[in-house]
Amino acid sequence: MIRTIFHSEYLQFRRSPAIWTGLLCYLFLGLYSIYYGRQVIAVQQTKIAEAADSISRAQIAYIKNFMADTTTSSGRYNYEKASVPSLVRFNYPFLAMNRPGALAPLCIGQRDLFPLYYPLTAQSYYVQTLKGDIYNPFKLKAGNFDLAFVIVYLMPLLLCACCFDILSAELRSGTDRLLTIASGNLRLLLLYRLLFRSGLVMAATLLLCLAGFFSAGQMNFRCGLGWIMVTLIYALVWSGINFWVNSFKKDGTFNAIAVLTAWVSIMIIIPSAADLALGQVSRIGEVKLAALMRSRNMPETDSAMNAALQKFYLVNPRYRPKDTISGRFYYFQGYSAFLFNGDRAADSLTDARYELLAQHQQQLARFNAVNPAYNTSEMLSMLAGTTLADEWAFKSAARSFHRQVFWFANRPLFESRLMKPLDYLGQPKFQPPSAAFILKNWFVDLLALTIGVVVFGLAGWIKLRHRPSL
Repeated sequence: MIRTIFHSEYLQFRRSPAIWTGLLCYLFLGLYSIYYGRQVIAVQQTKIAEAADSISRAQIAYIKNFMADTTTSSGRYNYEKASVPSLVRFNYPFLAMNRPGALAPLCIGQRDLFPLYYPLTAQSYYVQTLKGDIYNPFKLKAGNFDLAFVIVYLMPLLLCACCFDILSAELRSGTDRLLTIASGNLRLLLLYRLLFRSGLVMAATLLLCLAGFFSAGQMNFRCGLGWIMVTLIYALVWSGINFWVNSFKKDGTFNAIAVLTAWVSIMIIIPSAADLALGQVSRIGEVKLAALMRSRNMPETDSAMNAALQKFYLVNPRYRPKDTISGRFYYFQGYSAFLFNGDRAADSLTDARYELLAQHQQQLARFNAVNPAYNTSEMLSMLAGTTLADEWAFKSAARSFHRQVFWFANRPLFESRLMKPLDYLGQPKFQPPSAAFILKNWFVDLLALTIGVVVFGLAGWIKLRHRPSL
């Protein structure tokens, strides 16, 4: 029976220009989304490469100052630039880079909302990192037209267009009873029809995924396999929704309105309801956070310097001098201590802010636990390394790196000595964070999708236990 049904559906597909035109448009949009994602990530990679090259050239030029001719005034100045730690700390640059993963062009996720890199010196971390680029808010609201967008939003529409009338056409023409008699099992008949039509959409989506993997170049095989698994199960969820809607044995108009209502509810209404229910994230310490972006100034008085240094020595007692005589670097040490104390106090404020945002994300995930579109989007972003958690991991790694940058020049400064070429050989290097991929969370979301397939499939199967009646 299945071969006969598939052959009949194939003939209908050939005679239906609307369906194959829709498939061709879907393939075209999918290929364009791959191109779009590659262009966006290529621009980001170019910016990162340019910044890395600029920082590298600046570092090389800086170190060459050790070879300056100190018999001339300009040569002595250049030599002091590289050897005096109070000059090095704010002039010798470093770079923390947020490089994209292999699947980032297919799912841009949060990458367009956060800085791609941070040029860092020993200046206050928050002065250097809280100042971000100004993005177009309308573009951020609309999002990016990447392959993940096509899979999450457009694939369900195409599935609904192909599968909403697998029974309604027979009900309208009055041939449903003949089909029941001929097939002997109406449920299997509709299931095979649904399998053929949804299979066409899944095959087209699989081709797009393979094209995306090919364009991405080198990538993790397990991530690619996980991507395909999520995509196919998500397609099965929407196939189950169509099967369930058809099980009500209504006409095509009812089915079309029902599946469209399901799409609007899942894509728009449920996420909007989640935002309204949870409200906006509390504006904790926003005034203080804004103040962190301003440059640090302190009175150049002995009392102010001594107060900053005493507080600094409580945390770093090994740098407390054995005598009370102020050295040549006393005022420079005082200002560095002031910056250290300020960043240390600001850490708790920003940690509280990020903790609040993390709690909001967890609440949002719980609210959308039954939303297949949300779960699919999150799982694809996890595989691509473009989730909010990945961006926070980069910020955390950048903050840890800044501590190393701070001590690069300030360690010789508090030791009251000049810097040597050997100090530059041991300069810190940024270590990118590992992907914030939590396998447990990914499998929980995948299980939620699978449950959706089972629930809608069983609901439709049970609903069709009776023969259709007009």
